Amino acid sequence: MTDQHIPDLGAGGGREVERLIFFSDAVMAIAMTLLVIDLKLPESLGAMTSDADLRAALDGLGPRFLSVLLSFAVIAIWWNGHNRIFRNLERADGALVVLNLVFLGAIAFLPFPTALIGRYVDRPSAVVLYAATNLVAGSALLAMRWHADRRGFVEVESGIERRRRLATAAIAPIAFGLTIPMAFVDASLAALAWMLLVPAGIAVRWWFERAERRGTAAAAERAAAPASVSRGAAAPSPADVQGSGRPSGPAGSA
Repeated sequence: MTDQHIPDLGAGGGREVERLIFFSDAVMAIAMTLLVIDLKLPESLGAMTSDADLRAALDGLGPRFLSVLLSFAVIAIWWNGHNRIFRNLERADGALVVLNLVFLGAIAFLPFPTALIGRYVDRPSAVVLYAATNLVAGSALLAMRWHADRRGFVEVESGIERRRRLATAAIAPIAFGLTIPMAFVDASLAALAWMLLVPAGIAVRWWFERAERRGTAAAAERAAAPASVSRGAAAPSPADVQGSGRPSGPAGSA
């Protein structure tokens, strides 16, 4: 299907984009809320439970607390990436809506693999399911960014800025995808590798910002070079002016 066969959402595109934003924000907020459902104290604890038993029960919930914090941070990253796309979106089409629904479906499903890694973080199946869910979410988000740029749904950006945004959006799906085969070797190590998402994103942004600064400086130098050359050609030195007034050759010496 070519771009010509993908209709825009009509004259009400702006209102439709707002509806997509509200709907998406609601789904992600609900998913964040559902993360804590798995945090339950053992039913064996009663009103007469000692403080030592309570502390032991809370210690047992430690891995689940960590899984909730991890998924809360991951959904926050997805929300930020989604917001960066849709806050500059001028209109949308059916393909973008479908990609957004795929993204939201993965987000809505995320509380389930979160509960799994909270209990079985050392099991490859749990880690693979969690990574695969985020791989789907990240790939859909990356596809939305690419589709919106290609179809002209966002404001015009510089080439390096567009590449920076695409590279930043590609970090998470690549990272989650790489940890899927890693989980079959060492599931716990694969889960720890997810902690590198934030430093990797910061490093990519820093690299592109540095490249942009260097490109701007080089462009300024190229723009200044012709001006200095033209000034040098238009303003000869006094020695040249004096020399030009004297006759040259044997006739002049005579």
